[in-house]
Amino acid sequence: QNNLPLQSITFSGNDSLSNAELSFQLVLQQNSFFRSLLFWKGSHLFHQNILTQDLQRLQFFYQSNGFLKTQISPNVILDSKKNVHLNINISENQPVIVETVDFLLISPDSIVQKRAQLQVARIKIDLQLKAGCRFSDRVLEHDEKLIEKTLADDGFPYAKMKTELLIANDKESVIVTFRIETGPRTIFGKTSVSGNDRAKENEILGQLDYKNGKIYSEEKLRKTQEQVFQLGVFNYVTVRALLQDSVGIAIPVEISVNEAPSSITKFGVGYGKEDKFRTFVEFRKNGFLGSTRRLVTTIKYSDLEPYNLNVKWIKPAFLYPRASLTVNPFLRREKEPGFTVDRVGANITHQQKLATFTDGYINYSLEQALEFIDDARRLPLLARL
Repeated sequence: QNNLPLQSITFSGNDSLSNAELSFQLVLQQNSFFRSLLFWKGSHLFHQNILTQDLQRLQFFYQSNGFLKTQISPNVILDSKKNVHLNINISENQPVIVETVDFLLISPDSIVQKRAQLQVARIKIDLQLKAGCRFSDRVLEHDEKLIEKTLADDGFPYAKMKTELLIANDKESVIVTFRIETGPRTIFGKTSVSGNDRAKENEILGQLDYKNGKIYSEEKLRKTQEQVFQLGVFNYVTVRALLQDSVGIAIPVEISVNEAPSSITKFGVGYGKEDKFRTFVEFRKNGFLGSTRRLVTTIKYSDLEPYNLNVKWIKPAFLYPRASLTVNPFLRREKEPGFTVDRVGANITHQQKLATFTDGYINYSLEQALEFIDDARRLPLLARL
């Protein structure tokens, strides 16, 4: 049966895990209609050695999902057309159930111990491993990361955790114990900046989401990195805690930046059925009237817009670290059959970042438009605030 086309792969007896989850563990693949269209790639073939390895992977996958007594047996059928049909029969049996989830905390003093206990009480609510649930390696890994993150965000970056699993009742239940050495509760120390040339250090430090002497938090470091990058003049920004250089409980922080070029020019050309030949040029100047301020000038031309001049002056970190101010004067002509419209005005926008993918803004617009009719009469069309 080796090297014969593998026409189908089916599963039976898998009540807890889906066919898609099990198929993802296999190297063997069945042929399909779409595969037949790619005739130059050939058919998927059956190999006994690969099947043996796939069965081992399935066994391990079931074990990682809490099924320690699962039995897996393959059934290989060869039809009259020399095609192989593979059915994998699974007897899942009873999974391992979580009996209890316990925490064992080791702290340097009673005050730190009480604070860690308070965090653990909050963590327990969000844990996915709970008494009475089926044990899973994936869920355990999720809970371990949740515990580490929660402690690191509350001043415990040195916390060390070891998970102990005690199988009981003839592999029918497990006692989970998170053994945590919390270490000291730390604070933010001095912040240093490197890599900046045009950008002023005080403007970068103005984007910090934490203050010197406050409780250390890795989440605040992540937000600081995001806010510094939002200044818009860096290729990349890294913010890291110098845990090895800490003095007492104070942890110094290093912000490293790589500045974008001071001037960037973009241009493009094209052709359209209505606007005919079209082109644009965009010139961006970083550090215009200030170390992190930017000026973006865009000029466009086409038959529908004989000229379109758009200028944006952007002041990041306006009033707040996650806010910006944009002043946008513009001048353009719009040409339509029978008339032409000239527009001149400006927009002033205050934009605030509310979340990772959500912004809010307040915009004030001032615009005047004049229409030119074919007989050259000049008529006011629109003047609004």
